Amino acid sequence: MKNITIVIPNHFADWEYSLIAPVLHSFTTNYRVRYAAADLNHKTSMGALRVIPDLSFADIPAENAALILIGGPAARAPLAAHCERQKTDGNLLAAICDGAWFLAANGLLNDRRHTGNHLDAYRAEATYHNAAQYQDSQREAVRDTNLITAGAMAAPAFSRAVLEALGDIPAEVLAYLPAA
Repeated sequence: MKNITIVIPNHFADWEYSLIAPVLHSFTTNYRVRYAAADLNHKTSMGALRVIPDLSFADIPAENAALILIGGPAARAPLAAHCERQKTDGNLLAAICDGAWFLAANGLLNDRRHTGNHLDAYRAEATYHNAAQYQDSQREAVRDTNLITAGAMAAPAFSRAVLEALGDIPAEVLAYLPAA
């Protein structure tokens, strides 16, 4: 069984992964979806959904078919090494909204095409040096090899891009999702 880890900060954007987890739970038996946070205390989404994380950042498995960072205000510093390993190992690293900003702030978008909420926020980060490959798109996800990024309002396209990148989601299931 392949691991999928979705990182959820407190006040996380619950709509940003809302199509990924149900598809993986309902239409496949290949994946184990788990939620990770800085600690194992309840997290409450922007929509008031209360979640108990399965893992702390320290317990994120080294082998993930996908590591997914969603939006929400959070201190994610301990995640930088996990994200770097995920990207370097060629496994799927997907980030939307503040998750994509976190990758920019840690220099992880400097060699790939990408998008996000606002290029100016990325430019404000000392470790970000890749405005030339920023794709200004508020409704589409951008995929470059094993990296997927999206702005907050591109959640359906982000979900489809992640599910397509996994490579084994049935075509008839993907047909119900908006184009990436």
